[in-house]
Amino acid sequence: MKIDFKITKDDYISFNLHHLENSKSQKSTFNILRYAVPIVLSIPIYFTGTGIFNQPNIYWIIVAIVFLVIWILTYPKQYKKLVAKETDKLIS
Repeated sequence: MKIDFKITKDDYISFNLHHLENSKSQKSTFNILRYAVPIVLSIPIYFTGTGIFNQPNIYWIIVAIVFLVIWILTYPKQYKKLVAKETDKLIS
């Protein structure tokens, strides 16, 4: 019995995305990038706004929280696009 098949570029990209979603180490990296990075970056946003620009604290707390929420909500889609793009460049 002989099986003949071809692996397309889309198959390879789909495999890499599947691996990212199911690999324990990749999940850990993804969660760090999704949650820890915006928390770390929102701290300088707050202190820059209040310290350098001398604006109200509540304003910069809201700006930092909005930044956090936008990052956390949009990061998964951005990450998948980046992985697909980099995998495509690797194959081509």
